[in-house]
Amino acid sequence: MAEMKMTVWNVEDGNSISLELPNGKIAMIDAHATSKFSPVRKLYANGHRKVDWLFVTHPHTDHLGDVQTIRDLQMGPTIMIRPREISDELIRKDNANKDVVESYLALDKEYTRKPELFEDYRDQKNTGGVAIELFIPESRGTQDLNDYSRIVLITFGNRKILCMGDCTPASVRGLLENDDCVSKIQGVDFLVAPHHGHESCYCPELFDHISPKLTIVSDDHAEESVSAVSKYEYWSSGMVFTTSAGVSEMRYCLTTRNDGDISIKISDDGAYNVLYNGRKN
Repeated sequence: MAEMKMTVWNVEDGNSISLELPNGKIAMIDAHATSKFSPVRKLYANGHRKVDWLFVTHPHTDHLGDVQTIRDLQMGPTIMIRPREISDELIRKDNANKDVVESYLALDKEYTRKPELFEDYRDQKNTGGVAIELFIPESRGTQDLNDYSRIVLITFGNRKILCMGDCTPASVRGLLENDDCVSKIQGVDFLVAPHHGHESCYCPELFDHISPKLTIVSDDHAEESVSAVSKYEYWSSGMVFTTSAGVSEMRYCLTTRNDGDISIKISDDGAYNVLYNGRKN
């Protein structure tokens, strides 16, 4: 039975998501790290020697802290898909961590000669049967990098995961005017909330179209005061999790600040398991 594993890594105030595809390939949606933990090094230690696809939702450094590690370990990526319409000047202007920015821009330059390969993730023969779809907001002229943030929809075994990057409410509303986008996100099972669950990027109109079982937030404790977790809990139907001691609890929203790394395993028959801190559904 084929299986896909998605992990939302606990990288504090950043975003790093890995997809271990049924054919053994690795895709990452953003790649951040902390001073103490690198998801890329964890994948390497688990035997993965290549990042086959790196999807950069947008070039803020809290989504890019592990880019240099990918380069140091010579893990690729084979293909990097990112917002190519953003100027280097704006990227440098809208980021404080200059070292991370320059690592990203150097990697960006290495892939400008491979545009013919950027779409190969659309062929499910390459991804082990996993469908990956990007939704691109209308962002001309804005100086806010979050307005460029891509949304990634992952489908496998008739299960859907919607990863929002740092997409702003204005961008989400614009995408919801697209009938094709609305049709494709119908039936989303799991939502990775935008911008670390910040209230500023909560868009209630999204829930006119989706009713996730569970919402996942990649955040840290410093963001708790500006979090919209309670609102995401309201819209999520919830799942029962059980500890190794047999204690059960209903959860509607998982956060990396409280729950650590969060993994979803999906089989090609639609069966799934969600795991965090020794708990599973």
